Amino acid sequence: MNEDIPKSRFDGNSDAFISYLATFIQRKPKHGIRDDTWRTVDTPITDDEVLSHLRGETILGTLAPWYPAYAIIDVDDAKGNVLDSVRQQLHLSDESSIVCETSPGSYHLLFRTQYNGAPATVDLLHTILDPPVRELSKSMRASGTASELVVYPQSNRVIRAPFHPSCPIIDKQLMTLEAKVNLFMSLQPLDLKSFSKASRQLAKQSKMATVIKPTKGDFKIGAELYEFGLQSDSEETRFRSQYYVALWLWRMNMTPGQALEELMHWVRFNTNGHSSDAKAINRGDYRTEQRVRAEHESLVRMIWDNFESYGAYPTSTHNSHYGWFTKADFLTAAEHCDGNIPRFKFICKLLAYFNSHRSTRLHVHRDKLIDWSSARSYLKYVQELEATGLINREHHYAIGDFSKVIQLNIKPSFVSITDPAAYTDDLGQALDFSESLEEIGRVDLYHMLIQNKVSVPAACQFLRGRCL
Repeated sequence: MNEDIPKSRFDGNSDAFISYLATFIQRKPKHGIRDDTWRTVDTPITDDEVLSHLRGETILGTLAPWYPAYAIIDVDDAKGNVLDSVRQQLHLSDESSIVCETSPGSYHLLFRTQYNGAPATVDLLHTILDPPVRELSKSMRASGTASELVVYPQSNRVIRAPFHPSCPIIDKQLMTLEAKVNLFMSLQPLDLKSFSKASRQLAKQSKMATVIKPTKGDFKIGAELYEFGLQSDSEETRFRSQYYVALWLWRMNMTPGQALEELMHWVRFNTNGHSSDAKAINRGDYRTEQRVRAEHESLVRMIWDNFESYGAYPTSTHNSHYGWFTKADFLTAAEHCDGNIPRFKFICKLLAYFNSHRSTRLHVHRDKLIDWSSARSYLKYVQELEATGLINREHHYAIGDFSKVIQLNIKPSFVSITDPAAYTDDLGQALDFSESLEEIGRVDLYHMLIQNKVSVPAACQFLRGRCL
């Protein structure tokens, strides 16, 4: 039993556990359990399995999601100061990475990534980091300082989930799960764009979206079809339903390969006898199986290649990248905006982002500050908040390596995304700024604003004249 996670107070309802699941665990389509060696378990990861891992009772392996919230460099047989060398050559530091000892001489270098301030896919992670890590591995193997370096997570090969009790964080005292998760969330993400050669190559590959952006209703249909299966006899229905199911798999943060596997499983076992193609596939009709698989490949390629162009992300990535709003945070922003509506909006989005990271001290990328305001005004708001003492912004930074630190001197609500106070849709995704305002209601919002120095004309203009 791991003493820093007493069973009496640690369960699947704690905020730390919920954050851990969203950050490190890819539940589907399968996972690994390590006994003497790794074995594959062809079922989704359960909460009990994760709890057992965190208590040291089992060792759980997880696959990569499409947008991983973490990255790991697995270093085997390290000697001397090899970890310092790896960190230096990969633009990492104590502020941007954690070292966990997995066994004597072997380590996991754990860090967060982004690409130009935005979430990075697992494909992008490996496209950029695999070449330099392979070169490092080759040179260190030749010098005898390490036997192998490998980048994780991977789509088809499990990695031990972080924070197993047998893998202590180097140079840290015994820590609770909450402290470990908060430490990780406070790390400065490694911006993969700092690897300039890969950045130039990827810039040439960028493209605009070529599909219509789905609605929230489309995702809800997908979730229902995924759970309950096909409900009527029609190959057109089956064909269209695959699209909705694929949307839901994307929103669950599955990689394209994982989604293809799940789609074929859905056709085989969840069409409820309503599809002649499913019946043919289950009879062993190879041609039908190949045709349906080709449909799936085209569908997945279309969705996964295009949705990022909308600034749309799977639920867990969306929630982490944008954060979530609460009525308490709107009230805090109103109290500190000094009657200025643009400043109110800026503070609201600042608090939402800090909510998702459960910290009052974070590295905040310039592009995110611009997203919260504009390229012309973001610096003005930052300076105004500094002048009033609401934030402190550290001014040391390195171009391409890390962004400036913002210390928040007002406390966000820090509620979990699963807390009823957090504004989310029916499927657990955080509502955006405008949607969250609608949850408050125009009358309550109007009174909140005018009670905090916002003029009546400004409040009414903000609410488009419909608050009275």
